[in-house]
Amino acid sequence: MNKKEGNNKGSGSRPNSSRPSSNKPSRAGSERSGAKPAMAKRAQGPKKVKPSTKADTAPMVNIFMENLKEEGFRKMLKTQFVKYTDACVENFLGGDMKSLFANTKQLSKVVLNNFKPMIPEQFHGVWQRGIDTNDYYLKLCGSGGGGYILGFTKDLEKAKRSLKDYKLEVVYQF
Repeated sequence: MNKKEGNNKGSGSRPNSSRPSSNKPSRAGSERSGAKPAMAKRAQGPKKVKPSTKADTAPMVNIFMENLKEEGFRKMLKTQFVKYTDACVENFLGGDMKSLFANTKQLSKVVLNNFKPMIPEQFHGVWQRGIDTNDYYLKLCGSGGGGYILGFTKDLEKAKRSLKDYKLEVVYQF
């Protein structure tokens, strides 16, 4: 996430539906200048954040492969990471927004606690604050120059206040 770079307006609110919208998500720019957390109003979808630091993917893969040698890490993948990831997908496809946010929060905790070396350090506090306040939840997607952080929120205005020092961009709405 980067400091404000102008006035980037989020999308207008839509009636909350039990199924995801068929509208195509907007795409975040390809700037390498900074990350962009994006939040949507009222359970309206994932948002893409482009970390401002460029990292090589190979070291992240090496960290992951080394962690796989540990029984505890493998167990966490099966019992927590896969469990919450699968639940989020099912909740999204089924239009169950309440469960989607509950499972996204749990997934966000699992990722922060177990994949911290893969998350840029400047995001650790922001990540934890979202979990603690329930204003937003973050999810790591990919790594290196192509990595993103998705943010999920039920309330865009509340997330904007919580992340007032960062540029937000909505990339999809439910």
